[in-house]
Amino acid sequence: MRASWGKHPLTCLLIILAFGAYCIDRAMQYSSSAPSEQSTIAHVYRFKGYKRMHCSYNFTVAGTAYLGGDCPWSTPYGHFDATVYYDPSKPSINSLDEFGAASKRWYQWAAASICSGCIIFGIVIWWGAFKKSRRGKSGSAADAEETVPDPDTIDRELQDSGRG
Repeated sequence: MRASWGKHPLTCLLIILAFGAYCIDRAMQYSSSAPSEQSTIAHVYRFKGYKRMHCSYNFTVAGTAYLGGDCPWSTPYGHFDATVYYDPSKPSINSLDEFGAASKRWYQWAAASICSGCIIFGIVIWWGAFKKSRRGKSGSAADAEETVPDPDTIDRELQDSGRG
C-alpha cells in the first residue's frame, strides 16, 4: 500500500508555523516581564549530549527552588554560577539573558521559522503547478490543439501502419 506523500509538506508547514507561534509567545512573555525583571545567582550545568546541547540551571527565590533551561548559545560548557533573570511575580519565567535580549532571540527564531515555512509552502505550490503543467490537463497526453486522442484509435493506427 502506497503512502500519500501529498500530505507531508502540509504537516511539515503546520509544525514549522506552530513552532513560530510558540517562539512569538515566549518572546511576548519576556518582553512583558522585562520592566519588572530581577536577578539572582543560579547554578548552571551545560553539556553536549548526542546531537544537541543540554543546559539547565536552578535558583531560589523567597525559599522556593526553580529550574530553568533558557540558555543562550554563548553559554560555556561545564558547571558554574551565573546571573539568572526572572519575573518576581512569576519566577518560572526566567532566562540567563536579560529579558530584552531573550525576547529578541525568541523573535529571531520566530522570524526564521515563519520565513522557512513560507519558503516550503512556496516550493510545494510551485512543484504542484510544475507537475500539473508537465502532464497536461487531467493527467492525459494532449496534442497541440489540446485534444485528447482516443486510445483505441491510436492502437488501430499503429497496427495499420505496421508499427504496432
